[in-house]
Amino acid sequence: MELTAKITIDFMVEGNKEFYVELLDIPEEVSAGELQELVDKRAKKVKEIKSAEILGSSIKIDRTKPVRH
Repeated sequence: MELTAKITIDFMVEGNKEFYVELLDIPEEVSAGELQELVDKRAKKVKEIKSAEILGSSIKIDRTKPVRH
């Protein structure tokens, strides 16, 4: 069964609060450490691209429900 990870990063750019959200399909075997590394990499990328101050980040995992035809 596949899982879906929702990564959310809150950040400030020039006094304005913004956020970045990404949904990823991930294998069930992925470890918590690997997920944290993924979040950290995304936060670092946002910080570099937007010259932003990172306020916080989170990840939520949901089971992907198969679509029946």
